[in-house]
Amino acid sequence: MAKKESDKKVVQAVVSEPAAGGMWKIVLPWSLFAITAVAFIIYAVVQSTQPKLWKGNVGEEPVATVDGEAITANEVYQLMLGSVGPQAVEQLITEKLIGREAERKNIVVTEEDINAEIDKIKADYGDDETFLAMLEWYGYTLDALKNQLKPQIMLTKLLEPEIEITEDELQEYYETNKSEFVTTPEEVKASHILVNTKEEAERLLAELKAGADFATLAKENSKDPGSAEQGGDLGFFGRGEMVAEFEEAAFSLGIGELSGIVESTYGYHIILVTDKQEEVVRPYEESKEDIREMVFSRKISERSSAYLEELRAAAKIDNIFDKEEQAS
Repeated sequence: MAKKESDKKVVQAVVSEPAAGGMWKIVLPWSLFAITAVAFIIYAVVQSTQPKLWKGNVGEEPVATVDGEAITANEVYQLMLGSVGPQAVEQLITEKLIGREAERKNIVVTEEDINAEIDKIKADYGDDETFLAMLEWYGYTLDALKNQLKPQIMLTKLLEPEIEITEDELQEYYETNKSEFVTTPEEVKASHILVNTKEEAERLLAELKAGADFATLAKENSKDPGSAEQGGDLGFFGRGEMVAEFEEAAFSLGIGELSGIVESTYGYHIILVTDKQEEVVRPYEESKEDIREMVFSRKISERSSAYLEELRAAAKIDNIFDKEEQAS
């Protein structure tokens, strides 16, 4: 049977659940501005082509030809305007409102502010190379990201005086989300013997209880090719790596304890736990500042929509797309 990962891991071929598939997905911090995926992609295209097409008037100059027939800058402009115009205008209105309010309150976003946010994003990806690969995957540049972050930082600075965080809130978050602060997960080191029938398992279990050597019986009888040669040794594994029946039995045993017969979709197992590693959780006091930042971000996000609506209500906004929608 194929192993789930390296030869270290066992039964990963035999008792591991299949890993969930999926593509590499990145979440970037501009959700406050409700940019849809399509609008975001087109916005990036518009930003990258703007110096070429829209530096002056949009006219009939060709930007491409097909057998000599021109595609004009105006055609491109009209296509983009029709497809993402409403979203782009809403984004620009929001940015204008934020920018004016920040100016009124003498709030300035510095290069250091922006770089600090960039560093937070980089930290999620480990190194500059991975971070830049992520940007390239989105068709984005570092300068475009910086421009996109600026209104978000302004909004955060505008809302920061309204945000209050109590000690009780921090402690509640810690207790409710302790899994986020696990530094060393709980793991078990175990060996197993896998056979096809219950009768075989009962015979081998009787031999083990009579003093037979577990590793020897595993090499001679186990149907798991990934671990049989190692005397049934699976190495260390955490929760969620093995099928449920196997995991439940392994984690319930103490070091040196032998299981009964455990049935799974792969057959019948006898499990011997040889070592354990207890879960280690980072203490509250060491986690406190990280928690404060997470709670702060959540409160900013919760408050932002209402705050932006307040700014809109206080401004006179004339949007051609609103008129077109009403007319239709």
